[in-house]
Amino acid sequence: KCCTKLILKNPDSLPINNISLSIKNAEVSKQATLLGSDDQENWFALKEKFVLQTIDNPDNTSVVKIVDFPLSNYTFYKLEIDDSSSAPLNILGAGYYEQLTQEGGYTAIPDLKIETTDSSQSKQTFIKINLDTIRTIDRIEMAMTGQPYFLRRASLYSLQYSKNKRGDLESYLQWEYDIELSSKQATILDVNALRSKQLTVIINNEDNPPLQLKTAQLLQRKRYLVAWLKKGDDYVLKTGAVDMVAPRYDLANFQDNIPSELKEVKLGEFVFFNKKNKETSTTIFTNKMIIWVAIILVVALLGFMSVKLIRETNAGRTE
Repeated sequence: KCCTKLILKNPDSLPINNISLSIKNAEVSKQATLLGSDDQENWFALKEKFVLQTIDNPDNTSVVKIVDFPLSNYTFYKLEIDDSSSAPLNILGAGYYEQLTQEGGYTAIPDLKIETTDSSQSKQTFIKINLDTIRTIDRIEMAMTGQPYFLRRASLYSLQYSKNKRGDLESYLQWEYDIELSSKQATILDVNALRSKQLTVIINNEDNPPLQLKTAQLLQRKRYLVAWLKKGDDYVLKTGAVDMVAPRYDLANFQDNIPSELKEVKLGEFVFFNKKNKETSTTIFTNKMIIWVAIILVVALLGFMSVKLIRETNAGRTE
């Protein structure tokens, strides 16, 4: 058997970029292809050989899978799911969201402290960008000046930490990307959720005069959460820990019932919680003053006993 073929009609030829499938749970992965047509005779490629991952919803017997593809306005869409290696999927329903999925905006990370150093010996310029704490960085924008025409190669490094054999944290510079700086345009680099509190850009000047940094921005992608909130209640959103497990709520199973236009709730001030060292009570064995006094007393006692022993030995010889 070749495949399961599913044809969807877009009667008004609206521009869409997604199809949602309601599928019965199945521990199987399937390869699929999506085609588009206006007459159901001539089909054109939209998305080829993508994978529908294991379909497993622990809270319900079915799950909604969303297939994203380039924006198009075909009248018909045909989804072909390869069934050559296993039985077909049980597809309960299919449709599309009229509200287009779009790339989210960005927010500039504030309070950057930038240090620039030129080295004539290594023929390099070092740009160090310091942040107030470890943050997630999604995009870097830089513009250089100093020469009318330039094209320089540079490398981006991030400050990272690892534990040594003794369990102590040690910092090191991790190479991330090689980039180009050009007089034609500003440099825009997408770094895909890079976490660090310090970035370093090393520019190779070769025999050219050093460049000056005109502008620099670190940007963070806007991320949205959908939740059912009650008016008048206070809510706390915890974030920042890398090992924090994402919660699993029932709302994820009712995406079709969520309105397309939702009110946006503004967050309050962020509060940073640092791990405090455990307070240890002072004891006889940890108080340095008591330890030094004890050492002096022991030395004095040993000295007194030594002198007494020498005197007694000399007195015995005299008799």
